[in-house]
Amino acid sequence: MLVTDDPDDHQAFSEAIGRVSEDSIVVIVVDSEKAQTLLSSATYIPNHLIIDLSMDGLDINMFLETMRSNPKLARIPVLTYGEPSQYADILDRRALVFFAKDYEFSKLQSILHDFIHNQLG
Repeated sequence: MLVTDDPDDHQAFSEAIGRVSEDSIVVIVVDSEKAQTLLSSATYIPNHLIIDLSMDGLDINMFLETMRSNPKLARIPVLTYGEPSQYADILDRRALVFFAKDYEFSKLQSILHDFIHNQLG
C-alpha cells in the first residue's frame, strides 16, 4: 500500500515496484485517514506499507500507534519517505525504513527492491 497524495510519486513508485516485484499490486491511497480506515477494517492487509511523510493532515505518530496497537497490522513493514526533519519527529522508529524524498529513480528502485524482498527493515 502506498499512502501519498503526490501524483508524481504514484507513477514513480508504481513503476519501480513493477520492476522489482512483477507480481506486486500497488494500492494507492491519497488520504492518510482513509488509509487508516482501510487498514483498520481488516478487509485488506497489505504486505508492505509506504508512507509519504509530507502528506497534508498526516499525524505519523498517531498513524503508527494505531497500526501497532492492532496485532494484524503491527507486523507490516513500513517504509517512510520525506524530509529528514519529518523522520526526526517520529517518536517510535521501530521497524521503520526511511529515505529522503529527493530520490533518483534508480535509488528508489534499489530501496524498494531491498524493502520488498525483506532486506531492509
